[in-house]
Amino acid sequence: MRCRRTVLYVHTVDWKLGDNIFWPVLIGAFIALFVPLSLHRWRLTPAGAAAACSLRSYGFGPAGLARGLHPDSGRTAWALDGTGAAPLPKDLAWSSLGGQWHTVKLGDELTPVFWSTKSGLYFILTFAFIGSFIALIIGGLALSLSPEGKLIAIAPSALAAFLITSCWMPAYNRRVKLPDTATFTGEVVKLRLVDGGSDSPDEHFAWVDDGSPVTMKFDVGSALYQRLSVGCLVAVNWSPRRRTLNSLALATAASGGPIGGGPA
Repeated sequence: MRCRRTVLYVHTVDWKLGDNIFWPVLIGAFIALFVPLSLHRWRLTPAGAAAACSLRSYGFGPAGLARGLHPDSGRTAWALDGTGAAPLPKDLAWSSLGGQWHTVKLGDELTPVFWSTKSGLYFILTFAFIGSFIALIIGGLALSLSPEGKLIAIAPSALAAFLITSCWMPAYNRRVKLPDTATFTGEVVKLRLVDGGSDSPDEHFAWVDDGSPVTMKFDVGSALYQRLSVGCLVAVNWSPRRRTLNSLALATAASGGPIGGGPA
């Protein structure tokens, strides 16, 4: 009788152990099968493969490495696997700036500064004047400038003073410390024409890789847009203080011709 109880106890422990490790084993098996299958689908598009082959034909890349490719410095997010890869997500683009293929995130268009400028200050003062006029009527006529009426009358002016000293002035001081002009040579990684229809003008956008993880987006105008191509190098002059584009022009190689040839 004593031996039988021992056997039953052992079988109970083994059953509970198998129940506890069932889900971890199942999840591990799912990951081991799903991850390789998912990674296998990432391949270059035919256009991207053609661009890579074009660069290989010029002899780029050290010995022992596929022609046209350079060692990975850690910026590569999608490996060039085989002769093709799946299209990148919509918010990413290929760039070869610096001599190595890597992906960059597509940034938003530069918007001119408003809040920390004099226009922002005038906006606050205008609403303070209008609010003070209304509050003075309420506090003076309705409440006969009682303590509550006086408080209501000065509330808009007090709020405007608080916004100017605690919000507008710090933002203004930070902005004026930024340089008014900055220049860099970058690579065009994407072009897009937005048809404005009959009600608004067309927009001609160019995303430029400046060496940071996020590209800069500019509205370059129709004339320059026709001359740009994905992969060409451009000289950009912009204002970090005003967040506006001063000028953008094609950068030229030593021979005097435009540089191009990025991946599709």
